[in-house]
Amino acid sequence: MRHYGLLLALALVGGEGRADALADAAARGDAMAAAAEAAADAREMFMAGDQTGGLALLIPLAETGNMRAQNIVGAAYQYGRGVPMDATLALHYLWMSAAQLYPPALFNLGYLYEVGMQGIAANPMAARTWYTRAAALDYPPALGNLGSMQIQGIGGPVDTVAGFRNLDRGATLDDSNAIEWLAFAYATGIGIEIDLVSARRYYAMAAAIGEPAMAADYAGMLERGEGGPVDLHGAMTAYLHAVAGGNAYAGIGAAWLHFDHPDLFPDYVQGVGYCLWAAAHAGPEDVAEWTASCDDAARDLTANERRQAEKFAAGL
Repeated sequence: MRHYGLLLALALVGGEGRADALADAAARGDAMAAAAEAAADAREMFMAGDQTGGLALLIPLAETGNMRAQNIVGAAYQYGRGVPMDATLALHYLWMSAAQLYPPALFNLGYLYEVGMQGIAANPMAARTWYTRAAALDYPPALGNLGSMQIQGIGGPVDTVAGFRNLDRGATLDDSNAIEWLAFAYATGIGIEIDLVSARRYYAMAAAIGEPAMAADYAGMLERGEGGPVDLHGAMTAYLHAVAGGNAYAGIGAAWLHFDHPDLFPDYVQGVGYCLWAAAHAGPEDVAEWTASCDDAARDLTANERRQAEKFAAGL
């Protein structure tokens, strides 16, 4: 919009004044392009792990008004990346970026107020306000977070209509949080009637974009035939996808598919291997039960088969 306004202003200048204005605009454009390129290079350095070096370049750019640099510097102070965590400086830079309506900065302010940080108490109402501003600019992460707050009545009144509208829009833009929330809502009936067909569809979407826990849940639906036909091969594929992402529950699922369906998954030793891997990665609430189950499953293995199962588990 500002670019079009500049062209319109230049069109109203004649003679030498117009030529001078064009030259000035070109110089400003070159400077803006150079700043944008410098900010992109510094961001790449920061994201590649050289946070100190990246910030050394980003902070001067932020001070000259580059909204992308301001957002990154603000987030660095928010999370303590390359600099000590500092609430005052985080707000200072994020506010400057947000004042230019930069959607990631609006979102980062929302998240800062949603969870709080040292020196700033959580403020759900402020979080919802900032998410609303970012969502109005169609920023996918904000659509997901705002929708979930509206459905739950966090930071303001319950508004399921707006909440699901924002979640649907976020899911269309591949926001993982929006997709996960829709899957969970349709599966459990939060704010909407239970619809396992829709839940299965959203769990599949979440699994496809690399969410291990959602892949494990999707595998369970395929295994049990919830929201569609039983698909044991599809369930195994989803379980293994989740195992690759470190989800221990998926390891148990893969193991029991081997144990319960030897006609489809005949490698029993491999099944024990998945079980052992899951038990080794279980949370404190599951480790004892899973370890006992794995020991029971391995009872009839030979010593050599047990070693093979342990080797398989170690390689996962």
